[in-house]
Amino acid sequence: MNDWGDTVPGIAYAVAASRKDTVSTPPEATFLTAGPGASVNNVWIQDLCAGDLFDHGTLPTSPTVGHIVKTALDPSYRGDPCTGR
Repeated sequence: MNDWGDTVPGIAYAVAASRKDTVSTPPEATFLTAGPGASVNNVWIQDLCAGDLFDHGTLPTSPTVGHIVKTALDPSYRGDPCTGR
């Protein structure tokens, strides 16, 4: 079942993680490793917005996560990662 690793060929993945996460430990365990034919963009939200202190439970409401999602869906998106606009 795990022969393909973390990913499926032909899919581009975007993963957002917080260094403030105390549920997924260590926090970098959230990141994926790209298998054959897949690509993965693992991003620390604090690398895009140092002041983003969102943790595991609040990560879905982080403006930085919104920025990561928008950029994954539209690589030409150039909003502000700290405000989500």
